[in-house]
Amino acid sequence: MMNSKSLYRAALWTLIGSVAISAVLGIIALLLRELDEWGARTLGTTLFVSAAALLIMANSAAFEKKPQGYVYLSLFGFTMVLVALPIFLVALWTNNPADELWKTAVTFEIASIVAGHSALLTLWRLPSKYRLFLPIATVLATAIGVLVSMMIWAEDSGEGQWRLIGTLAILMTAVTIIIPVIPRLVALDAPNATSGSDEGLGSLEYCPNCGVLLEPGATARTETTCVSCDAVFTVEFS
Repeated sequence: MMNSKSLYRAALWTLIGSVAISAVLGIIALLLRELDEWGARTLGTTLFVSAAALLIMANSAAFEKKPQGYVYLSLFGFTMVLVALPIFLVALWTNNPADELWKTAVTFEIASIVAGHSALLTLWRLPSKYRLFLPIATVLATAIGVLVSMMIWAEDSGEGQWRLIGTLAILMTAVTIIIPVIPRLVALDAPNATSGSDEGLGSLEYCPNCGVLLEPGATARTETTCVSCDAVFTVEFS
């Protein structure tokens, strides 16, 4: 029976094959034919498959770190993009498709983008007192996604809605920039390692990722896990 790692590997190889095939078709459409209806649809297929590949990789980020709660969000985003892609392709290759088909695909794609955004932010291990930034970013991105989806289905947008989306987007961008900066800033403020015993071993009293005090300190050639940010590291002194 295949385990989750084998399934994940198989999914990645399938993804690589799909992207390669769609890329070849896109090149053929551009170089060997005039950009007629068939060529435009083939090129559109390439773009949709490539976008799906990017979203799958983004949503896979949380599978590596397995942060609490965000694995389920990544699974949701993973599912949404797998649902959106065939709907996009059906709408693309159908003559005079219903507008609702495009709207449905775009809504699923927006949901996957929101989940992928949150999954990528989990790649940075934040100290416990700063972890609130992650759910804040997720809430802001979700609010933007919901508002945009509502506007797409309503086919109507007022100035107030655009102002609200713009305000939320600015806040989300600010939080998104702050999250990867925090671990670097905290690490710079952490004291340096102190040399230790008569055997020449040393000790590290602060986490190199988040700067939190380690109790007890990390000793050379010993794997240590920070209880604050879950970073795993081994200290080597030269």
